Amino acid sequence: MKKLQRKRLLEKALKVDRRRKKRRTSNQKLTFREYFMDKQEEQELRDEVQAILDDAEQKEKAAQEDASKIKEELETTKKELAEANEKIAAMHADFDNYRKIAEEKQAKFIEETNRKFKDKIAEINEEHAAYRARTERNLESKVNEAVDKLLKDFFPLMDGMDSALANLKKSATDDNPYLKGFELTHRQLLAFLEKQGITAMPEMVDKPYDPNLAEAVSILEIPGKTPGTVLFRQRQGYLRGDKVLRAAQVIVQREEDPPPPPPSAPEEEKTAGQSPADTEKTDGAETADPAKTEA
Repeated sequence: MKKLQRKRLLEKALKVDRRRKKRRTSNQKLTFREYFMDKQEEQELRDEVQAILDDAEQKEKAAQEDASKIKEELETTKKELAEANEKIAAMHADFDNYRKIAEEKQAKFIEETNRKFKDKIAEINEEHAAYRARTERNLESKVNEAVDKLLKDFFPLMDGMDSALANLKKSATDDNPYLKGFELTHRQLLAFLEKQGITAMPEMVDKPYDPNLAEAVSILEIPGKTPGTVLFRQRQGYLRGDKVLRAAQVIVQREEDPPPPPPSAPEEEKTAGQSPADTEKTDGAETADPAKTEA
Protein backbone atom coordinates (compact mmCIF):
# COMPACT_ATOMS: atom_id res chain seq x y z
CA MET A 1 0.00 0.00 0.00
CA LYS A 2 2.80 2.45 0.86
CA LYS A 3 4.72 1.62 -2.30
CA LEU A 4 1.66 2.25 -4.48
CA GLN A 5 0.95 5.54 -2.75
CA ARG A 6 4.53 6.71 -3.17
CA LYS A 7 4.54 5.61 -6.80
CA ARG A 8 1.34 7.51 -7.54
CA LEU A 9 2.64 10.61 -5.74
CA LEU A 10 5.91 10.44 -7.66
CA GLU A 11 4.14 10.06 -10.99
CA LYS A 12 1.95 13.06 -10.22
CA ALA A 13 4.96 15.20 -9.22
CA LEU A 14 6.83 14.17 -12.40
CA LYS A 15 3.76 15.00 -14.48
CA VAL A 16 3.56 18.50 -12.96
CA ASP A 17 7.29 19.02 -13.40
CA ARG A 18 7.23 17.96 -17.06
CA ARG A 19 4.36 20.21 -17.76
CA ARG A 20 6.17 23.20 -16.22
CA LYS A 21 9.39 22.44 -18.10
CA LYS A 22 7.41 22.23 -21.30
CA ARG A 23 5.92 25.64 -20.69
CA ARG A 24 9.26 27.21 -19.93
CA THR A 25 10.70 25.76 -23.07
CA SER A 26 7.85 26.95 -25.31
CA ASN A 27 7.48 30.28 -23.53
CA GLN A 28 3.83 29.57 -23.29
CA LYS A 29 1.86 31.73 -20.93
CA LEU A 30 -0.28 30.14 -18.26
CA THR A 31 -3.95 30.65 -18.27
CA PHE A 32 -5.83 31.16 -15.11
CA ARG A 33 -7.29 27.73 -15.33
CA GLU A 34 -3.88 26.10 -15.82
CA TYR A 35 -2.38 28.17 -13.07
CA PHE A 36 -5.24 27.18 -10.78
CA MET A 37 -4.87 23.51 -11.70
CA ASP A 38 -1.10 23.64 -11.08
CA LYS A 39 -1.65 25.24 -7.71
CA GLN A 40 -4.33 22.71 -6.92
CA GLU A 41 -2.13 19.78 -7.93
CA GLU A 42 0.79 21.28 -6.00
CA GLN A 43 -1.43 21.70 -2.97
CA GLU A 44 -2.65 18.15 -3.35
CA LEU A 45 0.94 17.01 -3.59
CA ARG A 46 1.82 18.94 -0.49
CA ASP A 47 -1.21 17.63 1.32
CA GLU A 48 -0.38 14.11 0.34
CA VAL A 49 3.27 14.59 1.30
CA GLN A 50 2.19 16.14 4.61
CA ALA A 51 -0.25 13.28 5.12
CA ILE A 52 2.54 10.85 4.39
CA LEU A 53 4.83 12.71 6.79
CA ASP A 54 2.13 12.86 9.44
CA ASP A 55 1.41 9.20 8.92
CA ALA A 56 5.13 8.44 9.14
CA GLU A 57 5.43 10.56 12.28
CA GLN A 58 2.47 8.81 13.86
CA LYS A 59 3.88 5.49 12.86
CA GLU A 60 7.26 6.54 14.25
CA LYS A 61 5.60 7.58 17.50
CA ALA A 62 3.64 4.36 17.55
CA ALA A 63 6.86 2.49 16.80
CA GLN A 64 8.62 4.35 19.62
CA GLU A 65 5.73 3.62 21.95
CA ASP A 66 5.79 0.00 20.83
CA ALA A 67 9.56 -0.04 21.29
CA SER A 68 9.22 1.44 24.78
CA LYS A 69 6.50 -1.07 25.55
CA ILE A 70 8.64 -3.82 24.14
CA LYS A 71 11.58 -2.48 26.16
CA GLU A 72 9.44 -2.39 29.28
CA GLU A 73 8.14 -5.86 28.52
CA LEU A 74 11.73 -6.93 27.92
CA GLU A 75 12.78 -5.46 31.26
CA THR A 76 9.81 -7.12 32.91
CA THR A 77 10.68 -10.34 31.15
CA LYS A 78 14.29 -10.01 32.31
CA LYS A 79 13.11 -9.41 35.87
CA GLU A 80 10.72 -12.34 35.66
CA LEU A 81 13.50 -14.41 34.13
CA ALA A 82 15.84 -13.36 36.97
CA GLU A 83 13.15 -14.21 39.52
CA ALA A 84 12.53 -17.49 37.73
CA ASN A 85 16.29 -18.19 37.79
CA GLU A 86 16.36 -17.39 41.51
CA LYS A 87 13.39 -19.65 42.06
CA ILE A 88 15.06 -22.36 39.99
CA ALA A 89 18.27 -21.91 42.01
CA ALA A 90 16.26 -22.08 45.23
CA MET A 91 14.47 -25.15 43.91
CA HIS A 92 17.83 -26.71 43.04
CA ALA A 93 19.08 -25.89 46.54
CA ASP A 94 15.92 -27.33 48.08
CA PHE A 95 16.25 -30.34 45.83
CA ASP A 96 19.85 -30.78 46.93
CA ASN A 97 18.80 -30.48 50.57
CA TYR A 98 15.92 -32.90 50.04
CA ARG A 99 18.26 -35.27 48.25
CA LYS A 100 20.79 -35.06 51.09
CA ILE A 101 18.04 -35.61 53.65
CA ALA A 102 16.66 -38.51 51.60
CA GLU A 103 20.14 -40.01 51.24
CA GLU A 104 20.77 -39.61 54.98
CA LYS A 105 17.39 -41.17 55.79
CA GLN A 106 18.04 -43.96 53.31
CA ALA A 107 21.51 -44.55 54.80
CA LYS A 108 20.03 -44.56 58.32
CA PHE A 109 17.23 -46.87 57.22
CA ILE A 110 19.70 -49.24 55.57
CA GLU A 111 21.97 -49.11 58.62
CA GLU A 112 19.05 -49.66 60.99
CA THR A 113 17.71 -52.47 58.81
CA ASN A 114 21.13 -54.11 58.65
CA ARG A 115 21.51 -53.75 62.41
CA LYS A 116 18.07 -55.26 62.98
CA PHE A 117 18.87 -58.11 60.60
CA LYS A 118 22.22 -58.67 62.32
CA ASP A 119 20.59 -58.58 65.74
CA LYS A 120 17.87 -60.93 64.53
CA ILE A 121 20.43 -63.28 62.99
CA ALA A 122 22.50 -63.15 66.19
CA GLU A 123 19.35 -63.80 68.22
CA ILE A 124 18.40 -66.70 65.96
CA ASN A 125 21.95 -68.07 66.20
CA GLU A 126 21.85 -67.75 69.98
CA GLU A 127 18.45 -69.43 70.12
CA HIS A 128 19.69 -72.14 67.77
CA ALA A 129 22.84 -72.63 69.86
CA ALA A 130 20.77 -72.68 73.06
CA TYR A 131 18.28 -75.10 71.47
CA ARG A 132 21.10 -77.31 70.24
CA ALA A 133 22.82 -77.22 73.63
CA ARG A 134 19.50 -77.90 75.36
CA THR A 135 18.75 -80.74 72.96
CA GLU A 136 22.21 -82.18 73.49
CA ARG A 137 21.81 -81.88 77.25
CA ASN A 138 18.37 -83.49 77.11
CA LEU A 139 19.67 -86.26 74.89
CA GLU A 140 22.70 -86.75 77.11
CA SER A 141 20.45 -86.67 80.19
CA LYS A 142 18.11 -89.24 78.66
CA VAL A 143 21.03 -91.43 77.65
CA ASN A 144 22.53 -91.10 81.13
CA GLU A 145 19.16 -91.84 82.70
CA ALA A 146 18.80 -94.96 80.54
CA VAL A 147 22.35 -96.01 81.34
CA ASP A 148 21.86 -95.24 85.05
CA LYS A 149 18.67 -97.27 85.08
CA LEU A 150 20.42 -100.16 83.40
CA LEU A 151 23.39 -99.91 85.74
CA LYS A 152 21.17 -99.66 88.80
CA ASP A 153 19.74 -103.01 87.74
CA PHE A 154 23.35 -104.16 87.32
CA PHE A 155 24.46 -103.06 90.82
CA PRO A 156 22.73 -105.99 92.61
CA LEU A 157 24.87 -108.34 90.50
CA MET A 158 27.93 -106.43 91.69
CA ASP A 159 26.65 -106.77 95.26
CA GLY A 160 26.36 -110.51 94.79
CA MET A 161 29.84 -110.61 93.27
CA ASP A 162 31.25 -108.58 96.21
CA SER A 163 29.54 -110.83 98.78
CA ALA A 164 30.66 -114.02 97.05
CA LEU A 165 34.22 -112.70 96.70
CA ALA A 166 34.34 -111.68 100.39
CA ASN A 167 33.08 -115.09 101.55
CA LEU A 168 35.48 -116.88 99.21
CA LYS A 169 38.43 -114.86 100.56
CA LYS A 170 37.51 -115.97 104.07
CA SER A 171 37.40 -119.67 103.22
CA ALA A 172 39.88 -120.12 100.34
CA THR A 173 43.61 -119.64 100.06
CA ASP A 174 45.26 -117.07 97.82
CA ASP A 175 46.22 -119.67 95.18
CA ASN A 176 42.66 -120.96 94.89
CA PRO A 177 41.70 -120.92 91.17
CA TYR A 178 38.08 -120.06 91.99
CA LEU A 179 39.23 -117.07 94.02
CA LYS A 180 41.49 -115.91 91.18
CA GLY A 181 38.63 -116.33 88.69
CA PHE A 182 36.26 -114.33 90.90
CA GLU A 183 38.85 -111.57 91.34
CA LEU A 184 39.48 -111.42 87.58
CA THR A 185 35.75 -111.23 86.85
CA HIS A 186 35.36 -108.57 89.56
CA ARG A 187 38.16 -106.45 88.05
CA GLN A 188 36.63 -106.79 84.58
CA LEU A 189 33.26 -105.65 85.87
CA LEU A 190 34.86 -102.63 87.58
CA ALA A 191 36.75 -101.80 84.35
CA PHE A 192 33.45 -101.97 82.44
CA LEU A 193 31.88 -99.55 84.91
CA GLU A 194 34.87 -97.19 84.64
CA LYS A 195 34.45 -97.11 80.86
CA GLN A 196 30.91 -95.87 81.48
CA GLY A 197 32.30 -93.13 83.76
CA ILE A 198 31.22 -94.91 86.94
CA THR A 199 33.55 -95.51 89.86
CA ALA A 200 33.12 -97.28 93.17
CA MET A 201 33.14 -95.11 96.25
CA PRO A 202 36.41 -95.05 98.19
CA GLU A 203 36.81 -96.96 101.45
CA MET A 204 34.72 -95.44 104.27
CA VAL A 205 35.57 -97.65 107.28
CA ASP A 206 37.10 -95.71 110.22
CA LYS A 207 36.35 -92.42 108.41
CA PRO A 208 33.78 -89.77 109.37
CA TYR A 209 30.29 -90.53 108.22
CA ASP A 210 29.18 -88.42 105.20
CA PRO A 211 25.39 -88.46 104.72
CA ASN A 212 25.83 -87.19 101.14
CA LEU A 213 27.60 -90.40 100.12
CA ALA A 214 26.31 -93.08 102.48
CA GLU A 215 23.12 -94.17 104.20
CA ALA A 216 23.35 -95.20 107.83
CA VAL A 217 21.28 -98.38 108.20
CA SER A 218 22.30 -98.96 111.80
CA ILE A 219 24.05 -97.27 114.72
CA LEU A 220 26.25 -99.25 117.12
CA GLU A 221 28.42 -98.41 120.06
CA ILE A 222 31.76 -100.24 120.08
CA PRO A 223 34.32 -99.32 122.70
CA GLY A 224 37.48 -97.71 121.38
CA LYS A 225 35.91 -96.41 118.15
CA THR A 226 35.69 -92.73 117.32
CA PRO A 227 32.12 -91.41 117.55
CA GLY A 228 30.52 -90.59 114.21
CA THR A 229 32.82 -92.84 112.15
CA VAL A 230 31.87 -95.70 109.83
CA LEU A 231 32.22 -99.15 111.44
CA PHE A 232 31.19 -101.45 108.59
CA ARG A 233 30.06 -101.11 104.97
CA GLN A 234 27.17 -103.38 104.06
CA ARG A 235 26.73 -102.23 100.45
CA GLN A 236 29.08 -100.55 98.01
CA GLY A 237 28.17 -97.13 96.58
CA TYR A 238 28.85 -95.84 93.04
CA LEU A 239 29.53 -92.40 91.54
CA ARG A 240 29.34 -90.85 88.09
CA GLY A 241 31.73 -87.97 88.45
CA ASP A 242 30.32 -86.03 91.43
CA LYS A 243 26.83 -87.48 91.08
CA VAL A 244 25.80 -90.25 93.44
CA LEU A 245 24.20 -93.08 91.48
CA ARG A 246 23.71 -95.27 94.53
CA ALA A 247 24.50 -94.40 98.11
CA ALA A 248 26.50 -96.83 100.18
CA GLN A 249 24.90 -98.54 103.19
CA VAL A 250 27.00 -98.34 106.34
CA ILE A 251 26.88 -98.93 110.11
CA VAL A 252 27.97 -95.89 112.11
CA GLN A 253 29.52 -95.53 115.60
CA ARG A 254 27.15 -93.77 118.00
CA GLU A 255 28.07 -90.19 118.78
CA GLU A 256 28.53 -89.01 122.36
CA ASP A 257 25.49 -87.49 124.00
CA PRO A 258 25.86 -83.77 124.71
CA PRO A 259 26.23 -82.85 128.42
CA PRO A 260 23.00 -81.84 130.13
CA PRO A 261 22.51 -78.11 130.69
CA PRO A 262 23.28 -76.80 134.20
CA PRO A 263 20.27 -76.54 136.54
CA SER A 264 18.71 -73.08 136.78
CA ALA A 265 19.38 -71.12 140.00
CA PRO A 266 16.40 -70.63 142.33
CA GLU A 267 14.63 -67.31 142.41
CA GLU A 268 15.79 -66.58 145.95
CA GLU A 269 19.46 -66.75 144.82
CA LYS A 270 18.79 -64.39 141.90
CA THR A 271 17.23 -61.77 144.15
CA ALA A 272 19.54 -62.26 147.11
CA GLY A 273 22.14 -59.77 145.97
CA GLN A 274 19.61 -57.12 144.83
CA SER A 275 18.55 -54.03 146.79
CA PRO A 276 14.87 -53.37 147.56
CA ALA A 277 14.78 -50.62 144.93
CA ASP A 278 16.09 -53.03 142.25
CA THR A 279 13.54 -55.59 143.33
CA GLU A 280 10.74 -53.04 142.93
CA LYS A 281 12.04 -52.11 139.48
CA THR A 282 12.11 -55.75 138.47
CA ASP A 283 8.59 -56.31 139.77
CA GLY A 284 7.40 -53.21 137.94
CA ALA A 285 8.96 -54.38 134.67
CA GLU A 286 7.39 -57.80 135.07
CA THR A 287 3.99 -56.27 135.60
CA ALA A 288 4.40 -53.83 132.70
CA ASP A 289 5.25 -56.46 130.12
CA PRO A 290 1.74 -58.06 130.02
CA ALA A 291 0.21 -54.64 129.60
CA LYS A 292 2.48 -53.90 126.64
CA THR A 293 1.69 -57.30 125.21
CA GLU A 294 -2.05 -56.70 125.53
CA ALA A 295 -1.70 -53.21 123.96
